[in-house]
Amino acid sequence: AASVNAQAQDISAIYSLAGNVAISKGNAAIGGAVTYNNIANTIETKAGATSFNTGAGDTSLLANDNATIMSGAVAAGGAKGTALMLSFGWNQTANNTSATLENGSVVTAANLNVDAGNNSTIESLSGSVGIGGTAGVGLSASMDDIGDNTTATLQNTGIDLAGGVTVQAIGSGTQYALAVAGSTG
Repeated sequence: AASVNAQAQDISAIYSLAGNVAISKGNAAIGGAVTYNNIANTIETKAGATSFNTGAGDTSLLANDNATIMSGAVAAGGAKGTALMLSFGWNQTANNTSATLENGSVVTAANLNVDAGNNSTIESLSGSVGIGGTAGVGLSASMDDIGDNTTATLQNTGIDLAGGVTVQAIGSGTQYALAVAGSTG
């Protein structure tokens, strides 16, 4: 083959919104909104006990994760007496991304690339407003966690290259979270 490019890619996405409005002409209004989102995938490019001979071409094993969670939990309410509003968002990723060349493989090529990349993103908003004639309570919280694992492995492999070898694992997860609450009474 002139070149070998084995690639696994994940572009999973979750978009969620939970909302609640509670209005009471009486003494109490209680409301809440909750979201829970989880992406836990395995993205893997792996070769073992294999021979690649691409001559002047390149051999590449690539694994990439670009999971995205966008989430919102919003609650609002009012009453003549007491208004209690709650919102909570819980978002997490636990992806395993790996590129592996091992187990007695032999590569003859210009260049060899074993590359794993992870760029998970979580964007979350939690908000609540409670308006009461006597008392108003608004509570909001957001918990976000990027717990991904990214590895690139080259072991027990024979290589005959005209150029170079790149073995890299890069994890660059990003989180944006905002929790806002307001009340009056």
